[in-house]
Amino acid sequence: MTTWRLRLRPTSPWATPWHADSLFGALAWRCAEAYGEDALLKWIAGFQSGDPPFLLSDALPGDWFPAPLGPAYKTPAGDKAKVPVWVRPPDFQRMLLDPGLLTPPSLSGGEKSSHADRRQASLDRATDRTDTEGGALFEVEQQILSADTGGFFSLYIRTEAPDILEALIDLLSVTGFGKKCSTGLGAFTVDGKAEPYPALDNYAGANGFVSLSHFVPARTDPTQGAWRTHVSYPKYHGSSVKHPFKGRLVQLTPGSCFHTAAQPRPWYGRGVEVARKHDEFPKAIQYGFAFAVPAILRPEA
Repeated sequence: MTTWRLRLRPTSPWATPWHADSLFGALAWRCAEAYGEDALLKWIAGFQSGDPPFLLSDALPGDWFPAPLGPAYKTPAGDKAKVPVWVRPPDFQRMLLDPGLLTPPSLSGGEKSSHADRRQASLDRATDRTDTEGGALFEVEQQILSADTGGFFSLYIRTEAPDILEALIDLLSVTGFGKKCSTGLGAFTVDGKAEPYPALDNYAGANGFVSLSHFVPARTDPTQGAWRTHVSYPKYHGSSVKHPFKGRLVQLTPGSCFHTAAQPRPWYGRGVEVARKHDEFPKAIQYGFAFAVPAILRPEA
């Protein structure tokens, strides 16, 4: 499969992190709406059979990439860099070939977004007013991109033909992405068309990979490496089901890296079955695949 990049430009704050599994879920709904349930079930069957029809990275901030986990990165002042650690493309390419690069010139630590929370008022269902006993004031946690991102996300896609995914992402831009999109959060536009990004494919001599997405390892995946964990509580979209909660999920974060000994595959991880007896979608999966970038890793990584 070939890697492509799409630039997504938020035009409002957002409340749902732009992780690969959340993006996959949003695109799955657009697929069902645009092409029918059979097309979506064909997608899911491909992921379950071990032959993913496409792969998604997390939407990464600007041109930044997550530095491979394991080394203790240092700032120019000699301080330990705050996680997550980000680097620009030239340094990321060098680190994929030389994991001993501990002070890359472009290193930047910490999150690439900041809080921009807003307060909202809920209505009293009996009076349709906010100033009565049933009304309440609540806060919605939301994020905006930092200035050094250029105001856009980079979404990396691995597929032979990006046309269908591009069309679905365009449809998603009409509705917005994630929580509270009906009230204006998660609005975005797509800058141009998908462009080939071969720099993330096929390094001669690679003995491992670095993930560009949150993912859930499969039983047969390699275990020697470095990683961070993230606990999420995924839900179905909006009010489309009676029981929206899928449970708790432990994921590994972007930058997690593993030794594979042989040339790595384009993906690792798995689709997580989330169906329970009361679920309306018994064939649903939670996307848990690693967008694997080939790398030359040292034994201690």
